[in-house]
Amino acid sequence: GSSGGSGGKSTAKYTVTFEANGGSAVASQTVSGNAEVKEPQAPAKEGFEFAGWYSDKELKTKYDFSAKVTKSITLYAAWNKQSSAEEQFVLTIGEKEANVFGEIKTNDVAPVIVNDRTMLPARFVAENLGAEVEWDEEKRLVTVTGKSLKTGEEVTILITIGKETAIVNGKELKLDSPAFIENDRTYTPVRFIAEELGASVEWLEASRKVIITK
Repeated sequence: GSSGGSGGKSTAKYTVTFEANGGSAVASQTVSGNAEVKEPQAPAKEGFEFAGWYSDKELKTKYDFSAKVTKSITLYAAWNKQSSAEEQFVLTIGEKEANVFGEIKTNDVAPVIVNDRTMLPARFVAENLGAEVEWDEEKRLVTVTGKSLKTGEEVTILITIGKETAIVNGKELKLDSPAFIENDRTYTPVRFIAEELGASVEWLEASRKVIITK
């Protein structure tokens, strides 16, 4: 027995198990040592979009399918919830029409981009998220009052034209893009207001859309 088992490595077989986390079942694969596992066809899950395989349960580390398999492993599926149109408020840069939770509404001005930030009069965003907006001409101050969609707590947002900070419930927060006035309309940062009101905001670069989800 001079081989001493060292030659046995190449015949090692490992099992790669796919935990679909509520999605359609994915068959496990047997892989010989130091080979790669083939990426299986994506599983399906009602109301969700498949977001890749991860090597840990916490879904922090995406699995690299070009890696050589050296032991039996389990891969975990990640899922993103698909929001229906009823849960989404969609603004498109340069367009006055917005899809507000499944209903088309027309604003009097279109969203614009300034400093990489989408700007729009506060009223259109805030009121569609259930908040109220007041404008103080003298102080050049926009006041948004409402309840957080997440916590239900009262939220007061103060944004002064040209000022680089806003005040939310008494706390000063930085604005990447200060509010400004153009053609008698006060433009405020969409993401900032929506997030402070407890909504989540996504920017789709390709279609130049802002998606606000409550």
